[in-house]
Amino acid sequence: MLMRPGNRTKIKGTPRQFNVAGFLGDAASLIAGLLVPFSVHLVGELHLAEIFLPLLLPFLMITRGREMIKPTMRPILLLMGLWLSGQILTDIYRQTKIVNWLRGDSNIIFFGIELLALVALLGKSDTRKVLFIASYGTSQLMYAKLSPDASGKLSWKFGYAPALVFLTLLLACYFYKRREYAITVLLILAFSAANVVENFRSAVLFMLIVIAMTIPIIPERIGRLQLLPPQGTTARLLVTVALALSAGGIALGVVEFATRIGILSQFEQSKNEKQSQSVGGLLLGGRPEILVCSRAILDSPILGHGSWPQEPRYTEMYTDIQAKYGMQVNLEDSSELGEGVIPTHSEILGTWVSAGILGAPFWIYLLPLVVKALVKVAVLRPTLAPLYAYILLHFFWDIFFSPFAGNHRILTAFFLVVMIDMLEARMPEPVAAYSRRFGRIARGSVAWRPSVHIDPNRL
Repeated sequence: MLMRPGNRTKIKGTPRQFNVAGFLGDAASLIAGLLVPFSVHLVGELHLAEIFLPLLLPFLMITRGREMIKPTMRPILLLMGLWLSGQILTDIYRQTKIVNWLRGDSNIIFFGIELLALVALLGKSDTRKVLFIASYGTSQLMYAKLSPDASGKLSWKFGYAPALVFLTLLLACYFYKRREYAITVLLILAFSAANVVENFRSAVLFMLIVIAMTIPIIPERIGRLQLLPPQGTTARLLVTVALALSAGGIALGVVEFATRIGILSQFEQSKNEKQSQSVGGLLLGGRPEILVCSRAILDSPILGHGSWPQEPRYTEMYTDIQAKYGMQVNLEDSSELGEGVIPTHSEILGTWVSAGILGAPFWIYLLPLVVKALVKVAVLRPTLAPLYAYILLHFFWDIFFSPFAGNHRILTAFFLVVMIDMLEARMPEPVAAYSRRFGRIARGSVAWRPSVHIDPNRL
């Protein structure tokens, strides 16, 4: 029997070929996530995933080395090298103790190794990102339960919440993919309510903004009446920004309302009241370290103060500010404060304090890229949009308001992988057409396209 050109015969019963490399990559992603919460002490704190990933790096260089040096990665690696150079020069000038010098340099070096490994391992693969974050969430829950501080005042914020937020968002993405938006919103709001009671304010803020950015709250049209501007236009972006700002205002109002009606614990109630009455309000009232490290930067703006800089006059300044403005002590930093380390609670400012002006460009360069990646998430709305939006919001917040230490190194490397993939994501043709016509707000490269469900009514 003659067959038309292009027809292919299908042999029934032919088994699918097992992809060994793919299976090993999936397994490595799972193992890396499981190891993130656990650490050993070698000069400084070293997490088990930071031992596993360097061992994996040579194999990844052979199989996916091009991913590590692609155009998006090159300026990031270059600025990371500049950061390391600034740290070395500062430590030489300051005659930093060798133990602290090793801690400072290894902090940057391990971060670079983890970024290279995760870009090669997880890049352009939604499946592996899910495996990594699901295994991390599960492992973090176990760690929080087994931790000696499991029943402490900060057990929710630093123990259970970091795990449950990712597991909740993964479950929300399952329903989001099926366009069950009501269930998606209910899951996010339920977790947000738990964070309100536990006074985990930044998580409440992020979750409400995730809803504003990824859920179609306002319908595209009612009948023939077009309610929203076309996707990819500046006007549509402004609508998204307005919704996100509104969500931020609602989050602040919810926290203030919870404080007024007294549903918080006595400790959290007192903390909110003192911070709201301070000069910086709830935002800077919880971050007095920013005022101190800003002064440290002004005192030495070019060359920093060195790795783990121990200068008691800045810790004294920190306690004086607390006493003057009635601010609350940040308990998670109490061990370093006892050693006289300059208090910093910001990745960009902490880097500038320790490495000098050569350390800051790395984080400054990333800020607009994180925003652009967030825009891509809002425009593309991939199947993991709630998770990716939360990660990028968290990343942006961390640059200003979180210390670069502990498992923040490996989580920041993972956040960078998500950012890079979204920057390289390909736009659907209708959105790309709007982008070419009205501007470059949503334009991106054509290297990769995430799992996207496109609703024709949105385009």
